[in-house]
Amino acid sequence: MLKEFKEFAMRGNVVDMAEGIIIGGGHRMSCSFARRPGRRAAFFALARLVPATTALALLAFAALVPGPVWAQEQRLSSDWQSPETCGYCHDALYEQFTGSMHSQAAVDPLYLYEVALADEQTDGLVGPFCLKCHSPIGDWLGETAPPTGKSDGSALSDIAKEGVTCDFCHTVSGPSDEWPGNSSFESDPGLTKRGPYADSVSPAHDTAFSEFHTSSDFCGSCHDVNHPLNGLALEATYTEWKESGWADLGVRCQDCHMTPGAGPSPPGTGPVAAFGPERDRVFSMDFTGANAVFGNREAAEERLKGAAALELIVEGVPEAGVKAGDPVKALVKVKNVAAGHYLPTGLTDTRRMWLEVKAVGKSGDPVELGKVEYHTIFADESGNHENVPVWFAASVYYDRRVPPMGALDEVIEFAWPEGVSGEAKVVAELKYMSFTQELADKAKLDVEVPVILMAQTEQSVETAGSSLMAAIAFAVAFAVVVAIMVVFLRRRPGGFARRGGDQKAVA
Repeated sequence: MLKEFKEFAMRGNVVDMAEGIIIGGGHRMSCSFARRPGRRAAFFALARLVPATTALALLAFAALVPGPVWAQEQRLSSDWQSPETCGYCHDALYEQFTGSMHSQAAVDPLYLYEVALADEQTDGLVGPFCLKCHSPIGDWLGETAPPTGKSDGSALSDIAKEGVTCDFCHTVSGPSDEWPGNSSFESDPGLTKRGPYADSVSPAHDTAFSEFHTSSDFCGSCHDVNHPLNGLALEATYTEWKESGWADLGVRCQDCHMTPGAGPSPPGTGPVAAFGPERDRVFSMDFTGANAVFGNREAAEERLKGAAALELIVEGVPEAGVKAGDPVKALVKVKNVAAGHYLPTGLTDTRRMWLEVKAVGKSGDPVELGKVEYHTIFADESGNHENVPVWFAASVYYDRRVPPMGALDEVIEFAWPEGVSGEAKVVAELKYMSFTQELADKAKLDVEVPVILMAQTEQSVETAGSSLMAAIAFAVAFAVVVAIMVVFLRRRPGGFARRGGDQKAVA
């Protein structure tokens, strides 16, 4: 059998790890070794270290190892493959995907809570609409939660619960006539997988280059959401980017959310698949955004902290120093320096970003001076804007957010607070929460929602009682006293000059 393996390799045949078979020259041989997740990592580690001949020997041995039929271990659609299947060849990309919000799109507990609440209030009309983007495979398979309930995701098959999967994205063939937004894509599930490379060759499936996959338009299929009844924009992340200067510069969604670090960055390099060629453009599959609760918190914080900047000027401080009750202004410029969309974006009635301005004195205890909220408040058909959920939204009551490549100027007017003395300062901080702790508690989520400090700046303020001002006052007073003494002595009879002469004569 080893000889047969070598002959296959010489004719350009390779191992199809995704299907657990060896394909080539009309031969199909079982390779159940590749089906076992517990052995996959060890196999790839060995494949990177050993020469080709030894690797072929390992594969030959693997073909002889009995194993369970993997298809019986999971409930799979005949049209769709699980991300784990893709991981047998694309192991690094698979690991990135498993930590992404795309992988959790159909099982995110906050999403499930909101959908259950919406279905309860709309007789089950909202769930099917949301499912189109949160579980496109579930929608394709007709596994829409019925109006009678099952908004908890239990109506979905295992493959549908895996969210926005590798196989779904790579079988999208283009935009639909309704593009952008509201799941406006055409899907062509099957053996042809589409992506950004024109020279891809795989024994596991057919390949095709797709320009759609290389553009932000692909993301626009789901990352614009309009109300299905009245057309109100509930999410407009794609449109925000499209109308920004980033789009004019040719910076795509992929350049920020599929590359390392905050802001636009070059993609990585290396092989995309086991035994595949080195690529100079390898986009990651973690799709990092701003979800610091269920997503990768470290990566989310990095992007949030790199997205914004603050500038601060404090006006109204007298030369002698400010004292309690004096009117003061803090002028704060909130700048969006790296996000290709508004800050925040997405469902901004849920996400929270805010500016805090506070004074800190010698005691170290901050005193809040002012606060500005950056989010969206919807109103219903009656004009009510108190706690209106998106499914009842008919208009926008309030929307203050920072545009891409833009800034907002905030003016915080206040009276200098009591007790803030000594060497004081005014501090401006921009903070972010993926959603409020109150919402997390309502949803009975056992999580503590972190407050992310996105940006901070400060300016020193001299108070009337500060040590520096006291020193300046003392120096001025001392100079005045000395000057008075000099004038007084000069005007006395027998002043400095005469007394000096008398002293010289005596000498």
